Amino acid sequence: MSDITKNPASAELAIPLATPNGAIKTISRRRGKAQAMVAAQRIESDPARRELVLMAMLSEQKLTVEDIEELDLADLAIVQAAFQSLWLPRAT
Repeated sequence: MSDITKNPASAELAIPLATPNGAIKTISRRRGKAQAMVAAQRIESDPARRELVLMAMLSEQKLTVEDIEELDLADLAIVQAAFQSLWLPRAT
């Protein structure tokens, strides 16, 4: 299981994600900017799917929304927690 306090920008998957580019075992994300949020809102009006669009846009592995939709539910929860931790204030 991923420890989001050590590296909040990545999430280790219990079940590797099969993609056309091979199996993904860890999803890493870059920190986003407000423009990414605006772009996700333009692409998708449904709030639940909008989060998936934003996760795909910020993934280092260049995942698609369809890739993320194939995640096991337990892995999705881990990925969402890691993704949402990017919004938490950093300790100084």
